[in-house]
Amino acid sequence: MVLASNEVWPDVCQALGIQNLEKDQRFATSKKRTENNRELIEILEKVFITKTRYEWDEILSKYHRIMYSRINERAELTDDPQITENKYLVEYEQPPFGKIKVAGCPIKFYKTPAGIQKSRS
Repeated sequence: MVLASNEVWPDVCQALGIQNLEKDQRFATSKKRTENNRELIEILEKVFITKTRYEWDEILSKYHRIMYSRINERAELTDDPQITENKYLVEYEQPPFGKIKVAGCPIKFYKTPAGIQKSRS
């Protein structure tokens, strides 16, 4: 995922190799990019599919003004430090299997913590 304000749009175009879109009137402002988002998404999908996410991570990391995040594959979730720290995966006792990891509540409340409960069916 990449977010591009007007100030960063030239960097995004440079990083992705789509410099021709920097001055394209359909995408010249944040408002125009929003109005023409379907067309822009179609263009970006064609660009992003040309490299692996690791290659894009290496490219985008060189542009310090671009805010982006690499999306994990399912198998990587248990090793992600942020997922561990935020307790997005929690252990749950699941007879007859024992303890398994399941998705925890992504929203954290200080006074009313959420938890995993067995369904009462």
